[in-house]
Amino acid sequence: MRMAVGIAINTLSTAFAYTFKSAEAFQATPYEQQIEYLKKLRSAEEGIVAKDKAAALGFGLFKMWVGALVAKDQELLTLIKPAIAQLSREGDLLG
Repeated sequence: MRMAVGIAINTLSTAFAYTFKSAEAFQATPYEQQIEYLKKLRSAEEGIVAKDKAAALGFGLFKMWVGALVAKDQELLTLIKPAIAQLSREGDLLG
């Protein structure tokens, strides 16, 4: 299960990096665009929850990280980043 969560996080991280290049670049985008991105993540999460619970968990964790970026919640970012990084490593099929 952890590997499946990590795979979802890796997929989302890759798409995020392709679109925004970095967390800092994302935070520099207009607030409305940040919220739209969060809405897209929520919609994708809702669409996958019935099909793949592990992937939905990965979506939820990634969405929480993005939400912390939007809110500029450094405390939450500090707490969630190591967990997401660990799951990402576990889901790295090429590693």
